[in-house]
Order: sequence, then C-alpha cells, then structure tokens
Amino acid sequence: MRGLTFLIFGLALLATVATAETEPPSDDTQTLTPAFAAWARLASLELPIETPLPFEEVVESRMFKAPQRAEGVLWIDDAGRFTMAIDDPKLEQRVVTHDALILRRPRRGSVTVNDAEPAAASTGWVERRLSIDDQRPLAIFLASLRRLLDADVSALKQQFRVDQVTGLGVREDAESATAADAAVRSWQIRLCPQDERLAKRLPAVELAGEAATLLSIAADRGRRGRQTVRLLSASGR
Repeated sequence: MRGLTFLIFGLALLATVATAETEPPSDDTQTLTPAFAAWARLASLELPIETPLPFEEVVESRMFKAPQRAEGVLWIDDAGRFTMAIDDPKLEQRVVTHDALILRRPRRGSVTVNDAEPAAASTGWVERRLSIDDQRPLAIFLASLRRLLDADVSALKQQFRVDQVTGLGVREDAESATAADAAVRSWQIRLCPQDERLAKRLPAVELAGEAATLLSIAADRGRRGRQTVRLLSASGR
C-alpha cells in the first residue's frame, strides 16, 4: 500500500510540473517583445491625412555631390490613392495605388504649379507606371509610407519584420511629463524586408516618431544611399 501511495504522489507531482511548464505566464508576468511593441505603436499612429500634409524629402547618394532636397504635400484620397506632389525644386507627382506606383512629370512648358491634379498624360503630364509586385525599392518604400498613413499595419507585417526598436516600452500617459520624459517618448523602428532579393536592394525602412506621431520614414539602401521623407507639420514646422 505504501508503494502505491508513493506512486500516486509521484504521478501527481509530475502532472503539476508539466502543467506549470506548459501554461502561459499570467498577464502580470508577461513582458512585451520589441516586435509586439513596434507593431502596436505603428497601429496606433495619429496621422492627419484628411488634408494635404507638407513634407520634405532628402535623397543622399554617391551620384550626387550633396544631398538632394525636395518639398511638397502628400495625401490619401477617398479611393485610397496615395499622392506625393512635389513643387520644389521641380514639379513631380508620385501616385501609389494598391498595385502600382505612377510617376508623373510635366512636359516642358505644359504644366504650372497650379495644375495640382492632372487627369492623365494627355493633359501635359508624362506618366511611368511601376508594378508593386516588381519589388522595385522606390515602389516598395512609397507603398510602405502609404500603408503607414492608411494604418494598414497587417500589410506591412506581411512584407517586413521588425529588426530593431529604440525608445518603446516607456509609459506615455503620465499626467505630468518633464522635458526628459518627452525625450524618452521619441522612438525609432527599423523594418527589414522578408524577401531576401528585395533586402539586397532595400536593406531596411527606418521610422522615427514621438509618442503617437510619425515624424519621418527613411529608405536605407546601403551603399546606394538613403531617402528620407519628413512630415513637416508633424515635426512642428
């Protein structure tokens, strides 16, 4: 009888240990992973895109002696099309749909700054269409910006993985925030493409912001250079 009692006790002890190892930790002991914190932050961004949002673009490349700068406005229309309209130093439009990037440039002398919404190339604009599926770095980068502005984080997850996170995990709902607290609220997220072929041409997309505000998004193209889009009104300019 004593042997049977020890056997039953031993089986009960093993069952208890196995249950403890397989059950997930309680909510009190769970810690947020960097990837979870990053996607949660991107899903909660506050992006005022109902009206055109001013931006500045800086392109750094070995092809240029100095960084190339451009300014304009961007928006998403009711049909979900994302448009970047550049008016300085020269007119250009980039329109991102769900499957393509359309580059529009005016024929010489045919379009002015006031012609903000060309209907087609026949109106004086020359168009070039790039498929998103072709995995061209510029198309993927601008499509990523469109998805961010449209809060389409699920689509970003399918194409990117979180590589590095800085500044998240700090409480942002304190009633009295000091200057030091505000500095801590700034964050950076580095996303890398899931596709290895794309990763060779576009190693990473880097995002920076403060609290729920996106300040900039940059395409890191390694030795080929860097393209950064800063949202001017979001950064206080």
